[in-house]
Amino acid sequence: MKSKSYKLSPTPNSNYPDSGNIKYTSGFHSYTIFQMSSQFNFRVAATSSAVSGIYYIDWGTPTEKLQDGVSNPLYVAPLSTMIEVCSSLSAATVTVDTLPTLYQYYTSIPIKVSLVNAPATQLIVTPTFSVTGFTVTPTSLTFSPDVNTLYFQVNVGSTYSASTTSPTVSFTLGGTDAASFSAPSKQTVTVSSSYPSIVATTPGLSITKVSASEVKVTVTSSIAGVLYWGFGCQGSHVLDFAGLYSLVSDLVTPSKTISTLQEQLSAQYLSTETDIDTTKDADINEFFKRIKAEHCSDYWASSQVITTAGTTIDFNWLMAGTSYTFSAYIATRLTNNTAAYPLNTYNFTTDAAAQYYSTAVTFSGSVPSTSSSSIAKVLAKNMGVNPSWLTYVSSSRRMLQDTTTTTTFTYNVLSDNRYPAYTSSGMISNLNTNQAQATSDFSSTLALTSTALGTSTAISTGSAPAWSTAPAKTANTDTSVTFTAASTQAGTIYVSCTDNDLTARITYAWQVSQGLDATTEIVPSASVAAVATTSETLTVTGLTAGTSYACYFTACNSYPVTPSCIEYTSTTPLQSITFKTSGSSGDDSSAAMMGASALLAFILTLLN
Repeated sequence: MKSKSYKLSPTPNSNYPDSGNIKYTSGFHSYTIFQMSSQFNFRVAATSSAVSGIYYIDWGTPTEKLQDGVSNPLYVAPLSTMIEVCSSLSAATVTVDTLPTLYQYYTSIPIKVSLVNAPATQLIVTPTFSVTGFTVTPTSLTFSPDVNTLYFQVNVGSTYSASTTSPTVSFTLGGTDAASFSAPSKQTVTVSSSYPSIVATTPGLSITKVSASEVKVTVTSSIAGVLYWGFGCQGSHVLDFAGLYSLVSDLVTPSKTISTLQEQLSAQYLSTETDIDTTKDADINEFFKRIKAEHCSDYWASSQVITTAGTTIDFNWLMAGTSYTFSAYIATRLTNNTAAYPLNTYNFTTDAAAQYYSTAVTFSGSVPSTSSSSIAKVLAKNMGVNPSWLTYVSSSRRMLQDTTTTTTFTYNVLSDNRYPAYTSSGMISNLNTNQAQATSDFSSTLALTSTALGTSTAISTGSAPAWSTAPAKTANTDTSVTFTAASTQAGTIYVSCTDNDLTARITYAWQVSQGLDATTEIVPSASVAAVATTSETLTVTGLTAGTSYACYFTACNSYPVTPSCIEYTSTTPLQSITFKTSGSSGDDSSAAMMGASALLAFILTLLN
């Protein structure tokens, strides 16, 4: 999509009233499409009171956030969507996974109950055992709109008689939509008095790369259990089982305070940013750097039932050229010693994004460089991207032999590593497709005559610089520190400072350049544009008085967004400097004020 965002607001068509019996939801996408995506999903349901017939959904006036330089909406609302309600020829299916072998005095792994179609209002499924001694948690499962899967578990207690033959479990349906579903078949239950010798297993891990922003992780297990997994950028804390368990909403009794994975991803989607925030970003490079820092300070965790058939998890929200760590435990419920659950981790790096390109446009006559921003808006409009993704490089004038003057403007065309399918070269290709429109736009909006546009030149990735002068501390106060350093190449010098003792952890160049520490936490940082072999000054602010810090440094070349940098190696770690801020952390007023500001920022984050 060419706009920044596009949101629809569905309502019933007044000519075909549905009396509130046609329900539609868009729980994940909230009827919203963002730039670089092309669709949202929504669901429709008819209640048991709905009358057979034709109904329509109207979509109202779209809320469209336009790119800078675009004055008219690019998209209209879709035509009314027809919904046909018919009497069902057969009831919808409720599927219950086959109950595993149960063991007396132990609780089973979660047992999945699933619906192909969620109810319009409510469906209640109640498991009932034929004999005493079984405790079911929860006693019944209540499905609501947008909920297709729930779990229950079974404990075999002391009152169960081992002499019982062929106990069974049956399922009854209730709730307002019960008539629309068929009850699952009765199952025979096996209770074993012979306990398995294996009570813990190490998950097997492998990955398949689908694209630069998507991988599939395959997990295998020698026994059935609950797979608990955590996933984050390289350097994220690898948690023990208790730590990971605390982040995950329970399958059987979902937490009201811990978000499920789908809730995490939905919130992430609905907070998508596609353009510079002038209160946070000096330019588009700073925007992309901040987006990656925020991405890598997130941590995703979830759980699911795993059997000996294994499972595959799709991670399709990654960033190109980024290193990640997947960690997993399998809880068998056959031991109370959770420390016995072995951990396995898998590190991998997504494929790099496509190379960036520059493009140029030539105009008749002499055009001042101050027109670069207006020109970028026309180019971006016809590429279908934000104007800020075009960074002005230079303009040059040329006088031909017939004394005709032309002016050429050159721009680097950047792309978002969250959406690597939308490449720099692809955007320039869009411009070439829309050359006639772009030429018309230059004439009508800027009174300029373009004579050539749409050239595509690869930007050299170059090589990593080195230190011509190693970083050195020149001063510090109770809340800041100043360093000097010089790089062998033009580009940027970065520093990030942490007050955590991370000497046992590796700090990587990409973390320093994003303002992160070795555990991917956002920390005080600074950067400065570097002229080759020239001493530059960096000042890090926001420190706490009387506190020890370790600051790490890297220098990068001038390639945009994903430059080549001085990297960590096992023999040459990143340059670092340790020091202690002046003053006392106990009574420093400026530190106290800074803490209050941090608290206010946290409160505002919650409110927003």
